[in-house]
Amino acid sequence: FSDITVKYANKSVRAHKLILAARSQCWCADLNDVDELLLDGVSCEVGNMLIKWVYTDHADVRNDESVIIELVKAANRYKLKALRTRCEQMLMSAVSVANCIRFYQTAEDIGAESLRTYCGEIIATHWDDLETKDFLGMSAPLLYEMFKTKSNFPLHFAVRHHREDVVFLYLIEHNLQIPAKLNEIEPHSGLLPLQIALKERQESIAKTLVLHNCDVNMANNNGETLLHQFIREGDTYASIFLIENGADVKASTKHLGETPLHLAASYKYYPSKNNNASEAMGLVAKHLLDYGSNINALDSEGRTALHVAVAASNKDVFNVLLAAKTINLESRDNNGNVVLWTALLSYKESLDSNDKTSYASMLIKNGSNPNAVNPLTGDSLLHLAATFKNEHAGLFLIDHGAHLNHTNKLGESPLHIASRNGLLLLVEKLLKSGANPNYTTTATDALKAKEAARKIEFQLMCDESRRRIIMLEKSKAMKRVKEIRELLQEEEKLKLQKKKSEIKSYQPESTNPFSEDDNSNAYDGNPFLDQDEEEGLQLNQLDRESSFLNEMQAASSAAMALTSSSMFGYQNVNKGGVKQSKRLITSFDGRIDVQLIQSPTDVEKFDFDAMQITQLDIEDGLQQDVITDCWNCTPLHFAVIEKQEEIVKCFIKYSENASLSGGRLPIVPDFNVLDSAGQTPLLIALLTKQYKIGKLLVNMDVDLNICGEDHQTLLHKMIMHRNVEACLFLLENGADVNKRSKENMSPLQMAIHLRLTPVVEALCIRGADVNSSDEDGNTALWVALKSHQLDIASSLVKHGADTDFWSTGINNCVWTLLHRAIFERDEETACFLIRNKCDLHSPRRPGLDGGSASEGIDGLTPLHLACASSQDKVVQCLIEHNADINMQDADGRAPIHIAIAAKNPIITRILLSHPDMNFYIKDTQGQTPFIVAMNCRDNDASTAILAREPYAAEQFDNKGRNYLHKAIMNKDVDVILFLISIEVNVNSVIMDGSQRTPLHLAVPTGNEIVVRHLILAGADVNAVDKNRQTPLHCAAIEDKPSIISVLLQNGSNPDLVDISLNNALHLACQHGNLASVRTLLTESSINAEVYNIRSQNSLHVLAAHSSDNAAAIFDLFRQTMPNYPFDALDGEENTALFIAYSNGAVGLCCALLKAGARLATMNKHGVSVFNAPVATKKLLFKLLGI
Repeated sequence: FSDITVKYANKSVRAHKLILAARSQCWCADLNDVDELLLDGVSCEVGNMLIKWVYTDHADVRNDESVIIELVKAANRYKLKALRTRCEQMLMSAVSVANCIRFYQTAEDIGAESLRTYCGEIIATHWDDLETKDFLGMSAPLLYEMFKTKSNFPLHFAVRHHREDVVFLYLIEHNLQIPAKLNEIEPHSGLLPLQIALKERQESIAKTLVLHNCDVNMANNNGETLLHQFIREGDTYASIFLIENGADVKASTKHLGETPLHLAASYKYYPSKNNNASEAMGLVAKHLLDYGSNINALDSEGRTALHVAVAASNKDVFNVLLAAKTINLESRDNNGNVVLWTALLSYKESLDSNDKTSYASMLIKNGSNPNAVNPLTGDSLLHLAATFKNEHAGLFLIDHGAHLNHTNKLGESPLHIASRNGLLLLVEKLLKSGANPNYTTTATDALKAKEAARKIEFQLMCDESRRRIIMLEKSKAMKRVKEIRELLQEEEKLKLQKKKSEIKSYQPESTNPFSEDDNSNAYDGNPFLDQDEEEGLQLNQLDRESSFLNEMQAASSAAMALTSSSMFGYQNVNKGGVKQSKRLITSFDGRIDVQLIQSPTDVEKFDFDAMQITQLDIEDGLQQDVITDCWNCTPLHFAVIEKQEEIVKCFIKYSENASLSGGRLPIVPDFNVLDSAGQTPLLIALLTKQYKIGKLLVNMDVDLNICGEDHQTLLHKMIMHRNVEACLFLLENGADVNKRSKENMSPLQMAIHLRLTPVVEALCIRGADVNSSDEDGNTALWVALKSHQLDIASSLVKHGADTDFWSTGINNCVWTLLHRAIFERDEETACFLIRNKCDLHSPRRPGLDGGSASEGIDGLTPLHLACASSQDKVVQCLIEHNADINMQDADGRAPIHIAIAAKNPIITRILLSHPDMNFYIKDTQGQTPFIVAMNCRDNDASTAILAREPYAAEQFDNKGRNYLHKAIMNKDVDVILFLISIEVNVNSVIMDGSQRTPLHLAVPTGNEIVVRHLILAGADVNAVDKNRQTPLHCAAIEDKPSIISVLLQNGSNPDLVDISLNNALHLACQHGNLASVRTLLTESSINAEVYNIRSQNSLHVLAAHSSDNAAAIFDLFRQTMPNYPFDALDGEENTALFIAYSNGAVGLCCALLKAGARLATMNKHGVSVFNAPVATKKLLFKLLGI
């Protein structure tokens, strides 16, 4: 049964004390003492939910924040913990950024810690998203505590959120730390509390802060006070507040030195931001002046506030400042500019001289000087107007009396600068107003220093250019040296291979008693010579005395491995044609000519640092287009430099009008003024490719051939710049084509040197002297050819260039260009000259002073010279153009003689194939081409000659030897085989009385190959010489057992005897040749018992010429002929034992005695071994003891 009534709102509900007491003990003081329970402040809905939850532990709570809050308050009041927890959970799910502050306040009021904690977390997370309106309902103490928990700068938060009550709480708490706490800067915003208050327009808070002594002049890191900062931001309200509350109006910023007045003047009005900002800033300026700001104070750039106001177009501030009586209108900034100049700059589009409201007009009206001069540069305002291309400003100043001819420190007048900047209206106004068009700039120290530096730099570039050229030339020379060394190594390798291929088993010639002394190199009237020191080159006495010796030696030593070796390699030509002490390797222009390098020594001895490189080569590519850092420049110079065509036309028009005007003559422009760099306006126009301007100037009769200190005309300079178009322009307009430069070079020579083909053609067409030469005697044609400019050379020839041009050459001889080209091994040049109908047959001539150097009298035609230096292209070209191939030099040599001697197979083949070749032509030594070919070991040439002249090989020298004899004696297998291959007579005998055949000569060499080839070719193996000795006799004498075998195998008769009736065995025993004896006894049926003219058999001869191996030879006799008559008697009835005993042949005596020879035999003179007159009887005693 219910025992208590619960009342809430206007409703009563019966309940049970027991159930209520089970839920909470806080319903009232004591439930047992009451019959009625009143729930104050509980609405009907909340009461119903509360009673339902008490009985059922469940309540239908509507999702309404106000209902839930009321329910949680009731649950908290009556200590219904479970219900409160559930309500808090429902409220937490409803918390958002928009209501988190309100729920936080509620949680604080009801003590809902969970809700309070949860709301605190949301507030912390979204702190920066909360706005001032979100804090309106929060109590000051709670909000202050929150600000303190969220930041170390709660005062800044309080001011930012307009909570003056919180500010007071802060002031009370930090009373002892004021004013320091009021001047703290918030780190993330960098603001002071006062700044925040002024920005938020919280005047009350701002005044409170000022009353508590906050620093109104607090400066940031840039030295800007609050007043600076607010003026810069255009905050008039804050600026005036600070001015009126004691801010320092004279304070300046740290770096820029700007006062508040400067900042007010510099403020630019932006209509889109604040329509009243400009007028308001004028009010700020007036306040600043009223509170003592210095109107003439200067910032770091030296500007006053008036400068700044004009620059910023702040007319309101400008009017305020201009109205002040203490304003200084002539104050200059750090650049020396007055306010009037700043005002002129502010009008870039138009400036009406009649506009009285413009800054410039107002300033001049108030006393500004239109002729103010910058003391730093000397520039007047008119200069500055021209410099900054402010044409209207310039016209304005002229209308207001500016000086026209005032020059600055560079000597520039306003006309100079206006011309440079292309200000046509200003230039016309200046000229018409009387400006001098011929004023020139002055030589300042800076310009002089630049010129000196330019000269030093140019010299350094020239030195570097020379060094680079030398390095390139040295590289070219070293490449040539490398090629020579490789060729020499290859030649040595070929020689070594050749030596290895030869048979090494021959004995020296001196061992042959039948050979003659062939070491003499004397000519003695015979055209055939032995091998000389030079490989393959045969020199007679006249050759040695000939001027051609060097050429022959060079050609021979290089053979075909050094085809670039030159017969002219031992000398070069200087200016006077005198032979140098050292061999030069440079051409006429001082560059290395690789064809003149004969050996590495030539390069090693050459002084590269002393190379005579032309200045034209050194300066090539170093020419500066236009030099602007110079003086003595007229306004016209400036106009042309800056390509101001209209300005140039203006000067020309003014000049024309001036010449037509009457009365007082104006100053006429001078179009030929040279600046300090030697540049005229026309030169500058050409350098910058302004040919329209150039044509305009030419029409004013400018001097095209004017020269400066460098003595160079415009044409010279354009050639040096390689400016073809400019050169053609000058030539078309009448420039001098023959005037020479300071290096004595004509324009034609310069153009050829720099390879300017169109310029050369134009010069030739306009009458340039094509046959003039430089100081070294080099004609234009020669220079073109040596630099491989054949198109230019053709043009020169077409215009009359002499293709011969006789001049002084080596050793003071006189030669043509063709001689010189061949001398320098320039085949391209030589062929060009030949094709262009130069003299093909004239030899070099003696010098004009009657000198008799060999070059002038050697009679060498171009074809001779080309053959000697192995220039096959030149030879071919000469022949194609009908050069005489049979002409003879002073030594009677035809070109074929020299070609063969030079060992050039191509040239030799070319000459030999010519139908007019004379194969019987002989030099002064009687040598035909075939003889020279054989002397030079030129098998191809020899074959070719024999093909056309079969009997050329059958010629004998003064010793009666033909080439086969000499080849065998010289052991030259290659030549021997070659001669055999062309079927020469292998049985021809030497016509010197010895009557030896080639086979006789081949035997002593021991060369089995040669012997076999001779035999195969038909050599008679039984031919006899004057001593009736056969080749077999010779082989026995020379101990050549292999040769003996070959001879025996090929039908040699071993029993043939010589004039002394000795057969081969006699001679083999005579010379103690054991191997030869063995071969004869074992490989032939030779009669060993035959007697010679002294009635001695072979054993007698062996005993008479006892050698160390006599006993061995006797043993061989015993082995091969057991029945040999050892005791046979000779013509004196001597036995072999007696002869051996008489000669002291111990070994042979013992061998004979042991073989059974009789000891006591007496000869016909009654002499035996017992009474023979010998020096000692020891041998006899030894024999008796056997």
